[in-house]
Amino acid sequence: MIKPLMMATASAMSAVTPSNWRWNGRRVKRADGTTVTLPDTQENQACYPQSPGQKPGLGFPIARVVAMLCLASGAAINAAMGPCVGKTGSEHALLQEIIESVETGDIVLADRYYCAYLLIALLRARCADVVFQQQQRRLVDFRRGTRLGTRDHVVEWTKPLLRPGWLDQALYDSLPATQWVREVHVNATVLVTT
Repeated sequence: MIKPLMMATASAMSAVTPSNWRWNGRRVKRADGTTVTLPDTQENQACYPQSPGQKPGLGFPIARVVAMLCLASGAAINAAMGPCVGKTGSEHALLQEIIESVETGDIVLADRYYCAYLLIALLRARCADVVFQQQQRRLVDFRRGTRLGTRDHVVEWTKPLLRPGWLDQALYDSLPATQWVREVHVNATVLVTT
């Protein structure tokens, strides 16, 4: 009952949000995730196991939640919840569950956790653009690619060879082998954008 109410409320808020609150006429949506502890019941333990680092009987069930938020209204447009462990409980898997909330022309903002080839490709397939913080593990070499300015370039990324468990084979196969992204250094961080 709660999810349909949340989505209906977000839709109603969007309908009355002034169009000048959009960025250059485009909807901006924010994807983010968190974890929550749940009451320690047998049902919750079965669906949302406690952290494997906890001794049995000492921890609470933990659920991961990913939400898509409207930047203009602040409304939660959609959300997905899953266990904090396992392939179905990753933030990437949960974002894929609510990706239908992203529409043609939207801009999706997210932190560095979401800055992955496959998520960017999935969002591009929905005709949306992204602005993500670059992952700290990915090396950025501004000498490569097509230079646009100081510490600003367009570079080609290659699809990972290994398919993650949260993405089915057919969808993985449908994604392009390469894609071009812009990497730009802004205020002591590197942003990746389409």
